[in-house]
Amino acid sequence: MSEKLVLSSGKCFLHEVLCRREEKEYRQNRANLRRGADTTTEVYAFPYVYPQLPQEATTQERLVLMRVAALAAEFGNIPAVGSDTPAKSLGRWAYEVSRQRMLDRQQQVAFNPKKLDVVGERLAYLHTQDFEEAVRAVSRLMSIASSLSNVPAFDYIALYSLFSYWGNGISEKSQRVRMRVLQDYYGSFGSLIE
Repeated sequence: MSEKLVLSSGKCFLHEVLCRREEKEYRQNRANLRRGADTTTEVYAFPYVYPQLPQEATTQERLVLMRVAALAAEFGNIPAVGSDTPAKSLGRWAYEVSRQRMLDRQQQVAFNPKKLDVVGERLAYLHTQDFEEAVRAVSRLMSIASSLSNVPAFDYIALYSLFSYWGNGISEKSQRVRMRVLQDYYGSFGSLIE
């Protein structure tokens, strides 16, 4: 099975979810997609997700699409990056959430590696988590972001790609993919360090 075909099909489906998630007629679909966030209720999302990928797609490929579609359906108040916007990594988005939290709390926007904010604390061990734990951690970050006055746009397609290559955390490739989140997060603070 072509990995590129699976990714392409999944991205098309996510675009549809993102475009239609606020439509009144899509309400039932959205509710069932949201149930795809958990193993105990994911069966409700099967009819919406499984037909979107080629028949030969692996269980893990279907699971990744189901979990990311559930996040897109759940967090309708978190805007998606536009098609004319460059891709935004999870780490970069997390930085934007940290920054906005500081602004909302009227704090100086600064970075202190000895005292991470709640976003930094959630990301600190993301690279050690298996796929399901990582999805839950991202969901918690999205919950934090939902409460902000100016929610940064989120790249659901980039998250889908990230989780598609999340792997087991043991292989060198998997470790690189996972560490990229932290590298992008900390690297985004570079302009704040004197």
